[in-house]
Amino acid sequence: MSDRKTQARSLDTRRRLREATLDTIVEVGLPRASTPKINQRARVSNGAQQHHYPTRSELIVSSLEDLTNEYTDQLDHHLGAVAPRRAHHGPALDRINRHRTRALPALLDRGHGRRPNVAWTR
Repeated sequence: MSDRKTQARSLDTRRRLREATLDTIVEVGLPRASTPKINQRARVSNGAQQHHYPTRSELIVSSLEDLTNEYTDQLDHHLGAVAPRRAHHGPALDRINRHRTRALPALLDRGHGRRPNVAWTR
């Protein structure tokens, strides 16, 4: 298989895993969103999931980052429609980006200076 096809397949697998993660969380809640449930919904093997996202935490954080990026892009687009007021909205966008890049991964932190063990599979 060519490198281009392999890369496209890999990107598709990662996208399906992230989308399945969000769908599973919505359906059953975060505590019950196990990697086997996510993998089944994404139609990927456990090995493929672990290759792309070795831990449940990494999969969840990546999925939430995608969602946040999508919302940030939409907000930026809508605020761009009001260009004369753009300078007024700049600090708000900066704050959103700061939360997206620093606070989002900390959502899984329980305040103990380490990530919780959320790599459950059942």
